[in-house]
Amino acid sequence: MDDFKLDEYVYFKFSIIDNFKNYNSVKSFPKYEGKFKNITSGSANLYRRQCNLIISACIGDLNFYNTCSSIAAFIEHLQNEVDTIEKSKKCNFLNYKINGEVRKLKNGSYNNVGFYNKFINEYKNNSYDLKFTCKKNIGYLIEDIFKKIEDLYNIYTRYYSFLLPSSSSAVSKCNDITHSVDLYNQHKGTCENDINKDFCAALDKFRNDYMSIIGQVTTKCPKAEVSLQSYIKATDYAVYVLQEEEDDENKEQEESEERVSLGDRGISVEIGEKGRSRNAMLPDSVALEGSHEMGNSKSTMTIAFSSMLVLSSASFLMYKVKKEFI
Repeated sequence: MDDFKLDEYVYFKFSIIDNFKNYNSVKSFPKYEGKFKNITSGSANLYRRQCNLIISACIGDLNFYNTCSSIAAFIEHLQNEVDTIEKSKKCNFLNYKINGEVRKLKNGSYNNVGFYNKFINEYKNNSYDLKFTCKKNIGYLIEDIFKKIEDLYNIYTRYYSFLLPSSSSAVSKCNDITHSVDLYNQHKGTCENDINKDFCAALDKFRNDYMSIIGQVTTKCPKAEVSLQSYIKATDYAVYVLQEEEDDENKEQEESEERVSLGDRGISVEIGEKGRSRNAMLPDSVALEGSHEMGNSKSTMTIAFSSMLVLSSASFLMYKVKKEFI
């Protein structure tokens, strides 16, 4: 906690981390990167007045102008997004994007909650209310969290590059998957304690994804690793399953409330079905993402309830209490 002030820690703990808590949305970031480029293409001249005001109030660096315009264009896109789950993931992506672009300015005075609050408020003053659109998904990411998200992003970027058809050489493809595995292996030490459980659970999902295509990997890249060490303790699987079930229930409730809200305005939208049907438009390797996660969830559930038999009620309650109050 020495690296940032107490108020920044409180904001981080109860705002950003709650929405990033399993880092699950990061595996979709490479897909959103492409969408971001398409949505914001040609936006440079559309937000000249707004971005001049935002930049003069916060940054004073005209090199940020194109980024400012792109952020405004993507916020407009999010304002029209009716799929609440997809919107939440896109907001997480935008937050990572904003934090990354601000870091490129290499100004240490921007690395704090106060600057981001001012930055977000200037967008609100110019009709682009990030807090309203993205709820708690927008704000300053401390360096440790940003780096973890960045590593997951790079892991999946290279993973999808290996999977998707392209004109890249076999050597290039093997370099992609090797880079993903190397990044994964670098976090063995990160996951040796109980501090980074949510991040390590996201890493373990990549391990599952990797092992699901191991035949394809070893055929193309004979020197590739044939197995990856799991960073999740067997006794923790039960907790993660319960968390995922709770998250699914919350998401279903959000969708139900959104349907009611839209229905009150005379609009009929089946958000859940609409959100799921989009996978049919994606390349096979990406479209399989949802079904693969479902398969992993089922197999994980089986392991989980077996593990729960050996967990005492006392230890489980102690873990839950610890998680709530740390």
